[in-house]
Amino acid sequence: MRRDIVGQIARRLCENATPVAEAIDRLEELRATSDNLPMFDAGIRRCLADVLAMAGRFEESRRHIEETENAADAAHQTTMSYTTHWLVAEAKELAGDLDGAEQELTTAFTSLRDARGEKADSLAMRAAALLALLYCDQERWHDAAELLVYGKEVDGSPPAAGKVYTILRLAALARVAAHYGRLEEGIDLARRAVDFGERSDWPNYRATAWLALAEVARAARQIAEADDAVANALRLYEAKGNVAAAARLEARLV
Repeated sequence: MRRDIVGQIARRLCENATPVAEAIDRLEELRATSDNLPMFDAGIRRCLADVLAMAGRFEESRRHIEETENAADAAHQTTMSYTTHWLVAEAKELAGDLDGAEQELTTAFTSLRDARGEKADSLAMRAAALLALLYCDQERWHDAAELLVYGKEVDGSPPAAGKVYTILRLAALARVAAHYGRLEEGIDLARRAVDFGERSDWPNYRATAWLALAEVARAARQIAEADDAVANALRLYEAKGNVAAAARLEARLV
């Protein structure tokens, strides 16, 4: 039970509004509770890898990821906890390793989908949405649209408040709709993603929603709204201390 609670705290430090510098310190403190148990320590270190990447400390982040993979091999663990796969994917994406990020998200999605059976699962939908967003970034629009078929049965229902997948799925659906010329639908979906995001404590995912709105609004020639959305995303990255994402966004604006 203690390990499960510590693991949840570690993941929340990555995702909530705790500033990156503080999150790094607290994750190092949590490592001291691991009692030298390799897989327990590995779970915390994968979270640490994520926030180190946000801080732009990519070599340290990569070292933690590699050493946790070595620990898993030594313990004959074929997979790490699915809840750390998307955090490692984020770390790899921030460091420019898009293939590695795709592999992490694919592993998370397929494992969760297969474990949950035919009914759409919220965690599998979260992994699918993150992977679809990665495909959108690479202009792999068909792959993104095909992936978003998973969980489509929930789209006609009111989005689940408090679920990360709600924000991410709406953002991905918005970008795909806009690409295929359905701009009005895309604007509506992106605004809904922003609305749900702003009710949460997840700055990086809120920024994802704002950037989806910026992309769709620009495609619809709504330039003022697009500029405001980019500014909001940048503000969220800076407040979290996600300097890597902020620098990448600022580079796109030059």
